[in-house]
Amino acid sequence: MKKIFIILFAVAASLAATAQNILCDCEGAEIGSQDWWWDRCQPVIVENDGVKCLKFTIWREGQGVPGAQDWEKNNIARGFSGQDFSSKRMIVRLRKSTATNVRLTLEKINSGENYTIAKWHDGKDEWTNLVYDFNGRIADGGVVDALQIYAHIESGETETEDCFLKSIIIEQAPSFEVNDGVMVCHGSWAIGGNCDISAGWQDYTYNDFSGKLEGVKKIDMSDARYYGTEDDLKNTLGDIPIITTAINNVSINEPQSKEKAFSVSGCKVSANYKGIVIKNGRKLICK
Repeated sequence: MKKIFIILFAVAASLAATAQNILCDCEGAEIGSQDWWWDRCQPVIVENDGVKCLKFTIWREGQGVPGAQDWEKNNIARGFSGQDFSSKRMIVRLRKSTATNVRLTLEKINSGENYTIAKWHDGKDEWTNLVYDFNGRIADGGVVDALQIYAHIESGETETEDCFLKSIIIEQAPSFEVNDGVMVCHGSWAIGGNCDISAGWQDYTYNDFSGKLEGVKKIDMSDARYYGTEDDLKNTLGDIPIITTAINNVSINEPQSKEKAFSVSGCKVSANYKGIVIKNGRKLICK
């Protein structure tokens, strides 16, 4: 019988052993400060249900914000020194109460190049790990200087919304070795998808287990983290059991909203969308 221990994402995990790089964690920030964030969307460090985090206020598109340019009213931003994202993914832990795509933009300030990926947030007012996979999507080594998180409100909903950011983690690509049929995994493993806005809203999916399971009898995730749904993991692994320990950080994201339609990579789509959609938990073909 397969047993999966679902443990909440813990920033206090052993970073050296699991190759994480904490780009932002509000735990050590001062309450009432804006930490390292630029002065957009009224950023301030607060406690939200006992969790220290960055609160920022966004406005519905089309609403004027005194003293702010249009692009400032719906995103938070910060700079950093030459991070390389060419073979990595980012995990953004975010809480918000309206459902929408949340865009993450990485910017090369000197050249003006931007790379933007979108991930759906179901707006259930719960902490959610949003996975942004930039593997092979940034040119010239992947070194960038700033990031922006764009969490807008769709037309017709509330005028303003307070959003909360807990952390941004940079994950290395997953690695593994197989010994006597046991696949020992390290780092972050994910099943899911994103929309590449820089490429014209191009959907793409990823499954880190794909093509690696031949001859595998068990999977040891004790030194690894999983980002995705439990159903996707079960469908991928079939009857292969998972070995975990009490310190494992298996992070199962909440399933997507069942009231709307989504592409296979998790982006909300309109009623006119052509192709495979997920609606009410079922895959449908829209022609």
